[in-house]
Amino acid sequence: MTTSKKMYNLSDIHVGMKIQDRSQLDNIFDTWIILYKKSKEEDYTIGFIGKHTTVESDNLLKDYITCPIYNDSINTTEDIYYEE
Repeated sequence: MTTSKKMYNLSDIHVGMKIQDRSQLDNIFDTWIILYKKSKEEDYTIGFIGKHTTVESDNLLKDYITCPIYNDSINTTEDIYYEE
């Protein structure tokens, strides 16, 4: 049996929140989210949320297993036509 995982919006998440799978954040665009975990943990924890990376987000990359996420909204626009 397959269980569907909750999809989150930016207003739903906060630093310290546990995430089962990075795909749960696919509806959040143009925002950096850094997920981290220790080697034996199964779920990731949100360690950073912001429009630009900072020293705070960079420090997570040093001490943990990390998963940086940035979904660019430009990739969501389909069928763009340019007239010449």
